Amino acid sequence: MSLVEEKYNEALDQMTGRQRVERTLSLFSSICEMLTLQISREFANLSDHEKRKKVAEQLYLSDRGAQELLKRVREV
Repeated sequence: MSLVEEKYNEALDQMTGRQRVERTLSLFSSICEMLTLQISREFANLSDHEKRKKVAEQLYLSDRGAQELLKRVREV
């Protein structure tokens, strides 16, 4: 383990459960924003619903069950 990883783990160990959850949610939100921007650039004419669906497809890329559910999702 590198020194950076060691220090990072030490910082995580000092966080409360609530702080860890808040950090996780913040990171997840950032990932969703980055994916949304990437998809918006690639598919400029998609509706917001379709963009959200494509974000979900990327987030659950390795989950075949989730992919099957997303295929059945229609625009409402």
